[in-house]
Amino acid sequence: MSTAAALVPLGRAILRHTAKEAARRAATALPRSRGTWAGSYVAEKVRGGWRVANAPDTPCRLAVDGAGIDYAFGTELFFTDGGSIPKPVQGVKHLRLAPDSFPKTYFLHDWCYAHAAVLARKTGGDGPWLCLPVTRLEADTLLYCGLVAEGATALEARLVFRAVRMFGRRAWAKCRKKGGA
Repeated sequence: MSTAAALVPLGRAILRHTAKEAARRAATALPRSRGTWAGSYVAEKVRGGWRVANAPDTPCRLAVDGAGIDYAFGTELFFTDGGSIPKPVQGVKHLRLAPDSFPKTYFLHDWCYAHAAVLARKTGGDGPWLCLPVTRLEADTLLYCGLVAEGATALEARLVFRAVRMFGRRAWAKCRKKGGA
C-alpha cells in the first residue's frame, strides 16, 4: 500500500474527530443573553403533559433584553405537553431536548399558540397586563429568547427554534381552528 493510500483512513479519522469536537463545542457554547425569567407558576404533571397556571401575584415572566417589556402567559389553568420534541431527537447526546428541559419557555410558547396572544407590560412595572395579539413568528421568537434566558445553549436554542418554524404550522393552524384554548 502506498503512503498516500495509508493516509486516507488517518485523514478520515482526524476529520471525524474534528467534526465531533466541533459539535461538542457548539452544543455547549452559551449564546448571548436574550433576557431573564422572573416570577413563579404552578404546574402539575398529568398524563400527556402538564396543567399549568401562572401565579397571579408574581407571574412567571420573560423580560427580553432591549425590549423594555415583560411577557407572560395567563393565570387561568391550561394544559400543555411542554416542548413537542420528537422522541428520536430527545436522546441526542449533549443536548437537552426533552419536553420538560425548559418548562417556562415551553409554557409561554404553548400559551401564545393556544391564544395567538401574549400578556405584556412595561418591564419592572406594576401596571395591568395587556393581552397583545401575536403572530406565529412572534410566538416563535419569544420561544427562542426564552430558551436562551432559561439557559439553553446556542445550538439547543437554534435547533428548537428551527424545528418549530419548520413543523409548527400545523399546531398553530389547529389552535386557530379551535379558536384558542
